[in-house]
Amino acid sequence: GWNERAPRHRHAAFWARGPVRVTLTTRDPVRTKITVDRKPVRSLLVSGPVSLHVPTGPGWHDIGVDVDRADRGLRVEAGS
Repeated sequence: GWNERAPRHRHAAFWARGPVRVTLTTRDPVRTKITVDRKPVRSLLVSGPVSLHVPTGPGWHDIGVDVDRADRGLRVEAGS
């Protein structure tokens, strides 16, 4: 689940179609993992604004966002 653009728990997900650009910002550093259809795509320590391309094929895909701690202020924005 989400609280606006922030994951409420250690795992949150959204549906996306086509190539996706994800921008992550955080109040405090947090280890973050991005998955596409439950397959790991990127793991990184977010300590400031970061923008990354999430590769997807045609059709709709489940984009997962996993964090070590949900209380670090991570915010997620997705666009094409």
